[in-house]
Amino acid sequence: MRKILRNALVYFASAFMALTIAASAQAAKIRIALAETPSDELAAFFVALDHAKANGPEYEWTAFSDEELAIQAILSGQMDIGFGTPYSVMQKSKAPIRIIYQLSKLKFFPVTSKKYAKLEDLNGEPIMLHSRGGGTESIANVIEEKLNMKFGKRSYVPGSANRIAALIAG
Repeated sequence: MRKILRNALVYFASAFMALTIAASAQAAKIRIALAETPSDELAAFFVALDHAKANGPEYEWTAFSDEELAIQAILSGQMDIGFGTPYSVMQKSKAPIRIIYQLSKLKFFPVTSKKYAKLEDLNGEPIMLHSRGGGTESIANVIEEKLNMKFGKRSYVPGSANRIAALIAG
């Protein structure tokens, strides 16, 4: 319960801060890009947006099914601010992207069959990641660099529940 409350407070603070910063930069409605479809994991975020709206800034949000689409919308100027994890984009490009506030610590838990004993055994093997440009892809890039290896074909399946179902289904 304590962790849930802490996470909710982080969402409240980050949404309010982001909207306040964006509102001070422009008087128009703030366009927010969500880098994933709404889910129960974002409930505290939406509550935070309502609290921020009560303090003045007008906003509208658009949920993108793919993090890469949200990032492209921000870079092209179609959206003003985004909520997601554009780590891979920051690694690879010179785009003017900044993290205003880190909502959570990114952890990577590789899930494989028993035939793989260590990460190096996955050299050349296909890998399933959350989204192009997202945190899991960024960590996969770091693993490849640090272990001097290369994963095989990359598949992108957003949502933890979807990846679990895909792994179980083979």
